[in-house]
Amino acid sequence: MTSTESYKPQLASDYPEITPEEMGRRFLKLVDGLKTIDDLTLERIIEQTKLPMKYAPLGKVYSFTIHEPKSGWYYGVDFYQDPGSGRKTARLVFGNPADKQADMGPVCDMNFAAYASALQGMGFTMADIRDELGRVEDYRFYRPKISVMVAHRYQARLPEEKLTLFCVESISIHAAN
Repeated sequence: MTSTESYKPQLASDYPEITPEEMGRRFLKLVDGLKTIDDLTLERIIEQTKLPMKYAPLGKVYSFTIHEPKSGWYYGVDFYQDPGSGRKTARLVFGNPADKQADMGPVCDMNFAAYASALQGMGFTMADIRDELGRVEDYRFYRPKISVMVAHRYQARLPEEKLTLFCVESISIHAAN
C-alpha cells in the first residue's frame, strides 16, 4: 500500500469511510498489537490501519493525511524511523493550520476520555506530565516496552460548556524509557 506516488493530503470526500473517529480506532488497533517498539514497522502500520501510506520527502516520513475542506481540519498518521539510530515513532495528529484554536468538534467524536479508556483497557498505565506550575501538559501511557503520549486540549474556548470536553491533538507511540 505504499507507492511511488508523491505524498499529498487526501480529501475526506475521497475516503468517506475514514472519519477522524475511524482513524483513531485504526491507530488504537495498531497500538494494541505492539509488544515492543521493534514491532513498529511501516508494513505493520499498513497492515493494521489499512491506510495507503506514502513517503513525504520533505518531512522524511511516511504519511497518510485527510483534509476536510469545510471545517479546515486535517487528520493523519505519520511514521518516522531515524536511519542512523533506528529510533522510530508513529503518530496520529489532528490539526487546523488556518486556525490553531478552531473548535475541535469536527475531529472530536472520539475524545480524550475514549482514548484513555481504550489504552487502559489494553493494559497501559496512565501518568500525567506537568509543567513547572503544576498544569498538565500531556498524558503518557506505559506498558513494559511501549510508551504512548497523548496531547489534548479543550474542544473550544467558547461557549463555556465546550471547556469541559477534552479532545486529542495527537497520540504517538514511542519506546518505553
